[in-house]
Amino acid sequence: MIPTVPFDDVIDGKGQGFNILLNGPPGVGKTFTVEATSEYFKLPLYSISAGELVVNHGDSKALEQQLETVFKIAKHFNAVLLLDEADAFMEQRTSYHDTHNRLVTIFLRKLEYYQGILFLTSNRGIQFDDAILSRIHLIIEYENLTREFRRDLWSTFLSKACTMQGPAIVEEHELRRLESLALNGREIKNVAAIAHALAEADVNQVNYKYLKLAAESNKKFSTEFGRERPDGMYV
Repeated sequence: MIPTVPFDDVIDGKGQGFNILLNGPPGVGKTFTVEATSEYFKLPLYSISAGELVVNHGDSKALEQQLETVFKIAKHFNAVLLLDEADAFMEQRTSYHDTHNRLVTIFLRKLEYYQGILFLTSNRGIQFDDAILSRIHLIIEYENLTREFRRDLWSTFLSKACTMQGPAIVEEHELRRLESLALNGREIKNVAAIAHALAEADVNQVNYKYLKLAAESNKKFSTEFGRERPDGMYV
């Protein structure tokens, strides 16, 4: 993705990186995309949340130092850099929010001179700053999972939910019920993982009963599992 001979800016050392924005709701594969890219190119992955960088009271000098350190580490190890939930650095600047404006300006300045692969993720549906967008080389938009995609995810995670007593046992009609639930990929994984732990504690195989029990541990899961379907049947 990064050419051997970099495409340089008019100013030496500027604009030699490759910046990718992944925009969409949580649990739809943004982080997985970055992990897959890192694996494909056999490069280490350096992941950091933007929340770890935004300092109290808009301390712009501290933020600048933190960004410089992060970029230096990523460059030293030739790593794919993931700045997760980076909305605070990308949201449009305004005339009435000086602290936020300074954060965006500092980020822009550091971004211009970064020379590696940088992924930025956003899930808040913000209004992006035009200057940020002008420095993004590729934008990938993610939508909510389709029913077919959810079915594939359930099948994948349930195939991993084996216990000493054997693989997960989920009937076709139960799988159809599961795929109809409006859960994202991370939530599906969590339900399957909790069901696996419950089944292991009972020295049993994972089945639909354990998936329902797992769902009760989370209000949203429980709501989805208990909602009435249009045909009058309960999921």
